[in-house]
Amino acid sequence: MEVRNLQKWFPEEHEKLTSWGFERFLCVPFKGMDNGFLIIKNHDADKPLGQVRVLMDYIDPLIRNLAPNMETDHTVTPFYRVNDGDVAVSLHDSFSMRTTDGLLQMKNSSFIARMATYFVRTNNRPAAPIAIVEAVAPDKNPNQVRKDISAFNNSKNAKKVFTKGNIFTTSVYGTGYQLNTDIYRCISDVDCIDDLRKEKDTCDDDHKISILERIAEIYRANLLEESGNEWIENQSRILREEFGKDMLELVQLLYARRAKGDGDLIFHYAKQAVDFLCSDEELIYWMLVGIGMSDNPAKNEFCFYAFHMEWPPDKWETMVERVIKTEGVNQKAISEILTEVRKEPVPELSYIEVTIRKED
Repeated sequence: MEVRNLQKWFPEEHEKLTSWGFERFLCVPFKGMDNGFLIIKNHDADKPLGQVRVLMDYIDPLIRNLAPNMETDHTVTPFYRVNDGDVAVSLHDSFSMRTTDGLLQMKNSSFIARMATYFVRTNNRPAAPIAIVEAVAPDKNPNQVRKDISAFNNSKNAKKVFTKGNIFTTSVYGTGYQLNTDIYRCISDVDCIDDLRKEKDTCDDDHKISILERIAEIYRANLLEESGNEWIENQSRILREEFGKDMLELVQLLYARRAKGDGDLIFHYAKQAVDFLCSDEELIYWMLVGIGMSDNPAKNEFCFYAFHMEWPPDKWETMVERVIKTEGVNQKAISEILTEVRKEPVPELSYIEVTIRKED
């Protein structure tokens, strides 16, 4: 991440990092936590990301032992620093709404999470209870929607976080509900990604790479995963496809640049997109290109994907032939992968339940 790219969304952090001599940095979250990051200052692009992952595997358990004693700055989200009057809505992860007064988290399948997602994706257009029912709450009736919104606004948890007034309100003409933008400035991770895409279209290639890497950081999961709602699943599909295009553009720009260490990055970002898009063939191709350009190829990790994709041998051979013809690729490394995927698939892991009893 280039420090200059923080200026718009995180001006305070931009100023501090600049004063400390930062030009670029890697920011790696500790697993399962939102209150700690490993910051690597002015990292050497020649060193592969694999070394960072090994370091994190060592540091993570040490940090988690300290976690109960660490204070969390609840104004910071992975995509935005919350200021007074802001509400940061996280949809590309476990659903949450954050203000300077606190954090409210709910299950992705909850009515409030589904309704908030609906408002974000419809540009906060006022919606009558019947419209909310039809889109994201088929398990309810309009009267129940009204009751649930009122109950949420008046709940102890909501009052603690939304101290300036109700986050959900009726529209000016009383025809429906919407987020209360008269009191709060609502920012979602979905909106931040959209703004970054607009900014990207006006930049040179180096700046585009930084912006696309920022999009990859924000897109931590598909939209409101496990919401159990068809309308949201359709929205999620649209956003997944857009993210796949972003990552495809990113790996192509990295390949065009071909600085030392870019092979690791190409594999990393193509893999992230594949994780969300399943077996997109073009992204699988770029995963292989990244392996072929890397000093520390993640062949074993890729073979795990290959074993579970169930492609016929001739399809793999066609893909490998295409990769081998790509300039800058280590042909031997790619040929070894073809040899591996021709083998029998590895069996699924089996688990044994073990009971441990403490003896006096």
